[in-house]
Amino acid sequence: MSLTHLTPIDAERSISTPDVLDRERLEALKSYGVLDTPAEDAFDQVVAIASEVCDASVALISLVDAERQWFKARLGFAPGETPLEQSVCAYALSEPDMLVIPDLSGDMRTCANPLVAGGPRMRFYAGAVLRSPDGHALGSLCVLDDEPRPGGLSDLQQNVLRSLARQVIGMLEMRRTLIRSVDDRIEQARAQRSREIAAASLQAHELKLRLAIDATRMGIFDYDLAKGELIWDARVRELFGISSTAPVTYETAFLAGVHSDDREEADAAVQAALDPRGPGVFDHEYRTVSPDGLVRWLAARGQSVVEDGRVTRFVGTVRDVTARRTFDDQIAATLERYNLISRVTKDVIWDWDLTSDHVVWNAALTAAYGHRLEDVAPTSAWWLDHVHPQDRERVRDDIFRVIRGEERDWSHEYRFRRADGSWADVFDRGSVIRDFDGRPLRMIGAMFDNSVRKAEEGRQRLLNHELSHRMKNLLTMVQAIANQTLRSTTGPEAVQEVLSGRLKALAKAQDILLGGQTEGAALTAIVEDAVRPHLDSAGRVHIAGPGVEIGSKAALPIVLMLHELATNALKYGALSTANGRVAVVWSVRGRTGAETLRLRWSESGGPEVAPPDRKGFGSRLIERGLAGQLGATVSLRYPSEGVVCDLEAPIDRLRAAD
Repeated sequence: MSLTHLTPIDAERSISTPDVLDRERLEALKSYGVLDTPAEDAFDQVVAIASEVCDASVALISLVDAERQWFKARLGFAPGETPLEQSVCAYALSEPDMLVIPDLSGDMRTCANPLVAGGPRMRFYAGAVLRSPDGHALGSLCVLDDEPRPGGLSDLQQNVLRSLARQVIGMLEMRRTLIRSVDDRIEQARAQRSREIAAASLQAHELKLRLAIDATRMGIFDYDLAKGELIWDARVRELFGISSTAPVTYETAFLAGVHSDDREEADAAVQAALDPRGPGVFDHEYRTVSPDGLVRWLAARGQSVVEDGRVTRFVGTVRDVTARRTFDDQIAATLERYNLISRVTKDVIWDWDLTSDHVVWNAALTAAYGHRLEDVAPTSAWWLDHVHPQDRERVRDDIFRVIRGEERDWSHEYRFRRADGSWADVFDRGSVIRDFDGRPLRMIGAMFDNSVRKAEEGRQRLLNHELSHRMKNLLTMVQAIANQTLRSTTGPEAVQEVLSGRLKALAKAQDILLGGQTEGAALTAIVEDAVRPHLDSAGRVHIAGPGVEIGSKAALPIVLMLHELATNALKYGALSTANGRVAVVWSVRGRTGAETLRLRWSESGGPEVAPPDRKGFGSRLIERGLAGQLGATVSLRYPSEGVVCDLEAPIDRLRAAD
């Protein structure tokens, strides 16, 4: 491809350069006798093929004269000629073989051209130079489109355009030969021979053109409106399912063969192209139904030929696009399923274009984490910025390791920032889509909110830790009770009785704690459950005091203390007689934040009491256990009317869970 870039001054002068106004060039063009001649089928087929192969809306055979450019054949462009100042083909005359301008509006030579700045707003141009055998540039076989093409034409498209340009020159040569042979009456015999040679050569060129058409699998139609004759080649007949001998008319072949759902629209498009007041362009896709029921999608392009204000011919191409339309339908169905899944799932689905770093999120990002889609920057940087700083580097390194490597799947657990600033535990996973060479193109994934599961796991760990700690404390307590009972009690039966009672009290304390979900229990419930097993009738124990929550650490020693006091009262004290009474009362004193619990156990109405000769396990448990574990002050006195036990402890120590 040859493309010359000019300065603004050069661009202003370019049309008047010797390449355009060169006398020998103009004489060579004139010698062909082609200017202002009627349309010819062979040239019309060339522009039809060029338009189809290059996928362009406009195709022209443009011949550049001294003051104008005239079109021997045209498709998609109504005027038969334009002034020289509107010519883009004039710039191609100085090129070796081809001129490609990807964006006419961005090129200094063409940006002000009326066909670019206004009118049809052309944007893309590619022209193969029509160069005579003696080296004169006559014009170009060109294609134009209203969309820029940064990539220009493919190598195949350029080669086909060059080949077609050579075919045009060959046909012009044949025409000139025929003209000269007619004018040269002196050498009629030679002229006749020349005509025969020209005819044979023209047939050869037509054969080559036919082979080119067959290679593209296109069909050609030619509708002569003056004669009312519609001609379809073999390919068009094949696409419509019509035999080679069947008659072809617009109504019985074309309209009858178009799918009933598409017929009205296709007919309207043809009639619009046949309107001499319009652009005369036909570009439409429709379905056909062959006699055996086979449905095909066809893409047709055509151009009407206007002479003396009326359309005389309508020529164009037809090709099978069933595979593309089927693929497009499959893509549309896939996108519809994706959008449906995106709407109904609670997972956040993301689609990351790795070539442009563009990330698309579904609406679940708003529902799950509060981020409004219109406020989300569509880049990976936004996502990484919302990953917890302590997780960010690890997550970034892990995902890019998968992208740069050969793996397809990635997954990671990390913390993701919600719109309100809080952190969610998420499980994120995705898959990389690569091209045939393994280069990463896209990554699609889903992010699942793992916060509930993480919280449950944390709670389970806490419960396991609490259970382990409780078991250790319980076993330690059991061991201490057993050791002290064995030391202070004689006889197997006595040991069994005392140890059984103390262990039952310990079990009762555990029941109270479990009833309070292991964090603690009400002091009233602790006192009532501790003394209830020792009562033989109602009203012998008076319990009174405000509501106070006791933590698990204080509950066990308090229960054991009350159990020891109740057991001694039942055996030796107030509860051993019918008239004995026990009062358990408590109060809370002190200022807020420094309250103190004062609890008193007092007996009355029982046998006369005397201080013991020695302290047993119960006395040591009461005085030392509570003092050591709770920082409590315990006073155990033995007045003659009954035992009195006073407990004073800080409320904050009593409420501690552990």
